[in-house]
Amino acid sequence: MRPMATAALALALALPIPAARTARADPQAPAKERTPVVLPAEERVLANGLKVIVLPDRSIPNVAMNTFWRVGSRNERTGITGVAHFFEHMMFRGGVKYGKSFDRDMEAAGGSNNAYTSFDVTVYQNWFPKSALPLVLDMERDRMSGLRFDPADVKAELEVVYSEFRLGREDPHEVLAEQHRAASYTAHPYQWDVIGWENDIRNWKQEDLERFYDENYAPNNAVMVIVGDVDPAETFRRVEDALGAIPRKPERRPVHTQEPPQKGERRVELVDPNAQLPMVILGWHMCATGDPEFPVFEVIEDLLLDGDASRLPRALVEEEQVCLGVGGGWQGHQFDPSLFTVDLTLRGDRAVEQAEERALALIAKLAVEGPTERELERVRNKNRAEILHRLAKIDGKAHLLGETETFFGGWRNVQQRIDRIAAVTADDVKRVVAKTFTKENRTVAVMRAGSGGEGGGHAGTGAK
Repeated sequence: MRPMATAALALALALPIPAARTARADPQAPAKERTPVVLPAEERVLANGLKVIVLPDRSIPNVAMNTFWRVGSRNERTGITGVAHFFEHMMFRGGVKYGKSFDRDMEAAGGSNNAYTSFDVTVYQNWFPKSALPLVLDMERDRMSGLRFDPADVKAELEVVYSEFRLGREDPHEVLAEQHRAASYTAHPYQWDVIGWENDIRNWKQEDLERFYDENYAPNNAVMVIVGDVDPAETFRRVEDALGAIPRKPERRPVHTQEPPQKGERRVELVDPNAQLPMVILGWHMCATGDPEFPVFEVIEDLLLDGDASRLPRALVEEEQVCLGVGGGWQGHQFDPSLFTVDLTLRGDRAVEQAEERALALIAKLAVEGPTERELERVRNKNRAEILHRLAKIDGKAHLLGETETFFGGWRNVQQRIDRIAAVTADDVKRVVAKTFTKENRTVAVMRAGSGGEGGGHAGTGAK
């Protein structure tokens, strides 16, 4: 998903690990001269179902470990929304052994950690010197075996989550995006935000939390990726010793809810006293990440929204000066059909209707004329360069392997991800745009600046 084209929404992730030195192909070289991306990783699946992927990289004496849990807000239900994100916080409380000292012990060994929750996954990230691998595996064993649900700890983390929720209410775009998502879905759990609904956060019961952990945090529901200065055989042995005895749990009931086809435009209008400028979010239902058409949407995002060279920022921000910013795109990697959005932040003296009309006209033009070959080549080069950039650090390698394993059919498919985008044609783009970006499939949310007016105040309950 693309950030606004003007203001830099740069997410600076401070990592304690310097960049690994790896050979990088020239992203501008002709395709026939490019070396395929081959990662000499190895994998093992423990008897309890935990998949472990190890990639040696001895450029620096450090290790990056990413554990992808297939649990996100998609696995929640009404009444316990936001609980997956809550466990992102609780997991740093650790289990019986490290419950009072998880971060302290990690930092004392020279390491650090982080995590994030999405609609579909929760990912825990550790970075540490290679000498700390036995300790970090023991720490993961501790919190994977069973969390401490100390009532005082639960209460403290609930307050942290609720404060995070309230902070989000001060951002008009967050409020608008929440209401747009709620209007776009009528059945699927993608309807609510990852942080959940306010009343649910206030009313979780401890038994709800314990049940959610027991059902979802099972070794057969996780993928652990270890990249760095390690020997694969020794690492697999250490992982088996540390984690192999954790019991496998029963398979979860699948998320079988499917969003019904949308058969008419939906519109939401709100007024927010915190909004200094009007905003519009246009959204259309699209396919899941694993669908064969997903690479076409990746290309469409780049054509429409990726910086000054793409069509909407160039026209609406630079040339016509209708908008201050343009963002959006596909909404992250998702197991089920998702949304493609176009987010517009308007100049104060421009009408919402004018901006919406111009954005729709530019999209319609792409459906009729398609992209030029020069545009497609720019997208191909950029996509390959982004993959190579991620491969320049051990942390980037760990996350790319875990992401590809989780959403793209297996970690060996990194090169396939490049190839599938390179294979997208102008006719593919025209076909998918014409099929997807229709009025019947569209949901529009408008934020008017200031208070009062026809919008009548905030819509919705309030809630990434």
